[in-house]
Amino acid sequence: MSHITAKDRLIVALDMPTLEEAGRLVATLDRSVTFYKVGLELLFSGGLELAHALKANGKHVFLDMKLLDIGNTVERA
Repeated sequence: MSHITAKDRLIVALDMPTLEEAGRLVATLDRSVTFYKVGLELLFSGGLELAHALKANGKHVFLDMKLLDIGNTVERA
């Protein structure tokens, strides 16, 4: 079994409403994290561009585009 480092096991959820908030968190975490989940609300406020930027910087990205999710999340998006 191969060893997976902690930073490769951790997926940070970017479930905030603005690119500015997400950008601050990504900058703070910097090299500590390699995997991010971009939430639905952020996706609809320009988060797809952030996802592309993260990928260009060698990060792994999961786009959480569930539309049958928690009602409040879908409503805010």
